[in-house]
Amino acid sequence: WTNINTTMNEQIIRQTRNWIEKVVVGNNFCPFAARELARESIRYVVCEKKTEVEYLEILINEFKQLTDNQEIETTLIVFSNSFQNFREFLFFVEIATQFLVDWDYEGIYQLASFHPKYCFAGTDEEDAANYTNRSPYPMLHILRGLYFVVPGISKIVGYAGTLALMQTKGVPLAELLLPVTIVMQVGLGALLMFNQQVRISALLLFGLTIIINLYMHNFWDLAGDPGQAHETQNFMKNLAIAAGLLVLAGRSQKA
Repeated sequence: WTNINTTMNEQIIRQTRNWIEKVVVGNNFCPFAARELARESIRYVVCEKKTEVEYLEILINEFKQLTDNQEIETTLIVFSNSFQNFREFLFFVEIATQFLVDWDYEGIYQLASFHPKYCFAGTDEEDAANYTNRSPYPMLHILRGLYFVVPGISKIVGYAGTLALMQTKGVPLAELLLPVTIVMQVGLGALLMFNQQVRISALLLFGLTIIINLYMHNFWDLAGDPGQAHETQNFMKNLAIAAGLLVLAGRSQKA
């Protein structure tokens, strides 16, 4: 049975690689896929039918694998005999995403999902847009996080508004600190995405996250303000991300 399962898993991995090469790269659905396919830096994990708890255990193990093995750029978890129903799969994706948050990996890793019957909300089943996320098997894709890159880019797009908000919040030297923040979020976030200089990038982003929390999410100064609950939530979320960055820096040093 072991030999049969191994052969089947190898076949599933070949089918997955072929899908990446012919569909994802061939149609330029992801501009980074060709590079990682050529570098063989994609990790493939085939999951046979198990319970959801066992799948979550596999997921946390793959977070640790990415943290401890810097040569792995990204991971595809392939569910070979499960989640044939798309709605059931989406429900599991929600659980997995919350699991990522609970284990302090938010902002460090990000989950993308693929399914043979993938259908974006508000679209018809045969809408062409759905085919960007349709795959031979249900899959979870673990990516190194975009958490810092996207906010950095949004600050460029809304530069004037961001600067005005910083000044309103009493951030000293806001005219100088805003471009520094953008460079750090985009530059260091990109280094984390591409698995370069992970320890120093994580430590610098940890410091930046704490500073942003103290000035921009100062819920303690908003007593009686309707926005206090929202800023409290943002403050706690950023604390969890900062903790995850410290974990990432520590594990990268050991690696």
